[in-house]
Amino acid sequence: MARPGAAGKRCLPVSRPAREEITAAVFAGGAGRRIGGDKPLRHLGGRPLIAHVLAALAPQAARVLVVARGEEEAARLVAHATPFLAHARDVLPAADRAGLEGPVAALLGAADRAATPFLLTAPVDTPFLPQDLASRLSAGLGRGDAAMAADGRIHPTILLARPAAVRVLSPARSLSATLAPLAPVSVSFAAEELANVNTAEDLAAAQARLAAR
Repeated sequence: MARPGAAGKRCLPVSRPAREEITAAVFAGGAGRRIGGDKPLRHLGGRPLIAHVLAALAPQAARVLVVARGEEEAARLVAHATPFLAHARDVLPAADRAGLEGPVAALLGAADRAATPFLLTAPVDTPFLPQDLASRLSAGLGRGDAAMAADGRIHPTILLARPAAVRVLSPARSLSATLAPLAPVSVSFAAEELANVNTAEDLAAAQARLAAR
C-alpha cells in the first residue's frame, strides 16, 4: 500500500510501457490442495486453468514466463503452456536463490530473468484477468517502482513492477512484506476481474460464469 503523501508523486503523468517493454510471469507453483491438486491443469471451459491466464497476459507482454515450484512441476507444465509461449524454456522453476519458496520465490525468480523494464505478474488461478491489466496498473505506477491490483483488498501477486527494483529486495516471509520497501501503489479493479479459483466450488462458479457469456 502506498505511503501517505506518496500517491501524488507516484501518479505523475508518464508514458505507459509498450508491450515490448513488459515481461509477464504466471505464478504456477501452488500445491492447489483445496481444489484437489494440480491447480494449473484443472479444466475450465475445456482448457487448463493456466491457459486462460496465459491467453490474457500474452497480448500484453513481449515474453511470458510460467514460474513453477520446481524442476518436476516445470516439466509437467511444458506441454500445457507452450502453445501460448515463445519457447518451452519459458517454463521454469521458481528461483535459483536458495531457501526461497512460494510467491516470494516466484517474484524474485521472474525478476531475475526479466530483460525488460517492466514485469507483470499474476497467479495461475485468476482466469478472468482483463486485457488491459498492464495498462491500468501502469497508470497507477507513474514514476514509482510497483503497482498492485486491488478490489477492496490488495492482491500482491497481481503486480506491475520494475524488475531492477525487485531484484535488490530482501526476501521476507510474505510477498507483501518483501515488496513493502517499494511502497506499491494500489490500483482498483472490479472483483470479477481478479476472481480466484481456489476450490472446487470456485471452479464450478467460474464454469457457470463462462457458460453465461
